[in-house]
Amino acid sequence: MTEFSFLKHRSDHKLLMLIGGTKKYGPVGILVERYGENIYRFLLRLTADPAWAEKQTVKTFVKIFSEASSFDPADKPRDWIYWMACNMALEGLKSRPSAKTIGPDNTPGGRRSALERSGLAARLDEAETEMAFRLYEAMSELKDHYRIAVVLHQFEGFDHEAVACIMEADVASVKSWINRARKRMAQDIIFQEAQE
Repeated sequence: MTEFSFLKHRSDHKLLMLIGGTKKYGPVGILVERYGENIYRFLLRLTADPAWAEKQTVKTFVKIFSEASSFDPADKPRDWIYWMACNMALEGLKSRPSAKTIGPDNTPGGRRSALERSGLAARLDEAETEMAFRLYEAMSELKDHYRIAVVLHQFEGFDHEAVACIMEADVASVKSWINRARKRMAQDIIFQEAQE
């Protein structure tokens, strides 16, 4: 039995309050167990780059540890954790040499291989893999805040209000970003198909 095993039954609220008050690593480990895979998947969907997503996931939980004292008990812990991940994503996307490209280079094979490295391609048939590639390709062309809003809403299941809270924006802007992103992605996918 580990020193922090008793914490597994604590709520996320209590864990964040404990981290903020004591600066102990144990509660962070419990949050990593609960949210680590989801945060990693969220970040991976932004770039299809597993190494980048892993690095940003680690940075997110380090930030949670250092900023937990700022957690407001009136906030939803999941929203606050994703807010941290969103901030780390925006920071990381700005410092990426090619934030709008999926994969290590700008060649179609490079982007496709990045999608395959993400593990998604292995779970899909050929037609689904092609559509996923086109979707990721279209998403890579979106502005960062559009892409984050789409991933939070469509893939992570947050409603517009929660996305607005996480992204520190108003609900109308979030709805507009998601709508514009959908239109842009549809145009990009139609364009990709027309090029074949």
